[in-house]
Amino acid sequence: MVELTANEKRNFSNRVTITGSVVDAINGILKLTAGIMSQSQSMIVDGLHSFSDLFTDIFVIFINRYSHEEPDEEHPYGHQRIETLGTLAMGSTLLFVAGAFAYENIIKLYSGGSDLKVNFISFSVTLFSIFSKEGIFHYISRAAKKIKSPLLEASAWHSRTDAFSSLVVMIGLIFSYFGYTWFDSVAAIIVAILIGRIGWNFMKDSLVELSDTSISNERMKEYMESIMKIDGVIDAHNLRSRRMGNKAILDVNVQVNQRITASEGHEISSWVAKKLIDQFEEVIDVTVHTDVEDDLMVSYSSVKNLFLPLRSDAVAALEQVWGTQSIISRASSIRLHYIENKIIVELILPLKENEMRLSKEMISELTQKASTLTWFGRLDILYRYI
Repeated sequence: MVELTANEKRNFSNRVTITGSVVDAINGILKLTAGIMSQSQSMIVDGLHSFSDLFTDIFVIFINRYSHEEPDEEHPYGHQRIETLGTLAMGSTLLFVAGAFAYENIIKLYSGGSDLKVNFISFSVTLFSIFSKEGIFHYISRAAKKIKSPLLEASAWHSRTDAFSSLVVMIGLIFSYFGYTWFDSVAAIIVAILIGRIGWNFMKDSLVELSDTSISNERMKEYMESIMKIDGVIDAHNLRSRRMGNKAILDVNVQVNQRITASEGHEISSWVAKKLIDQFEEVIDVTVHTDVEDDLMVSYSSVKNLFLPLRSDAVAALEQVWGTQSIISRASSIRLHYIENKIIVELILPLKENEMRLSKEMISELTQKASTLTWFGRLDILYRYI
């Protein structure tokens, strides 16, 4: 499947939304007109619901203008959170409107109901709303899945609530036709509850996302399985994730061989990030920390031992115990391996044909002197022909 660009997604979403807004406008006008003519509170509420759909359609177009923009200097991870905020605002609006409608009709129900006049027009308009809004729901929902847009999916369900509410209105009209006019207010309250429930779900999901909630456990297992298949990865831990719109940002610690070069460890980490981004379409950024051991298993007895000396301090300390004219001055390279809260010192010495290797006694003496340093772990001597 060809991935759409941000601009293509925005244009596609706008075309779908405009189509839905035309249907919303037609339904809103028809239902309000029929509701006023028949004095049906439920139809008036339902008509206002359609106009709220029209409002949210305009809102979706506005949000799409910004949420699909590419990352920039101020938003290095992109603008997907704008879509989340838009969904939160849409849910809040639905919940507020639902509360107002419910309150008004509860008061009306206790005050004696309405003078509802059921006629052919009210039935026809309600039937048209049910089928048209259900059709728009499927149309927008398919589009939302295509571009993986939570905001467009919320808009689709907003349309479906209109179909549900029109169905409840139809039931209210049927009851009213047989003389139970008070049921019109009951139907209006039920419609308001349906609208409020959808609004609350949108708000809840958006708030969960804004609190940096993790991706599902099942998906996290898939991420970990993918990481463990990469050549050079011994183990992985501290895999964390957070959602950003319909995207995901990950960070993970990978364990590699203790004696490989820093450049090889970096390359392994780069492949971890590349594979996750290539394999999982929702992953847009991965931060990889390279470990030479499982740092979760390392026991730190005190804050004092938490950090080991860096190269300049470590070499200076070795020169102090070995002497400035010691073996360090002969070394062509010094490698420090930070393993298990100790430093393994690896000296690379030049080996000429007329030069003897260090004896075991000399190495033992150097090791004994360095053992006074609390961070010293082991001395390894390697030779290189020049």
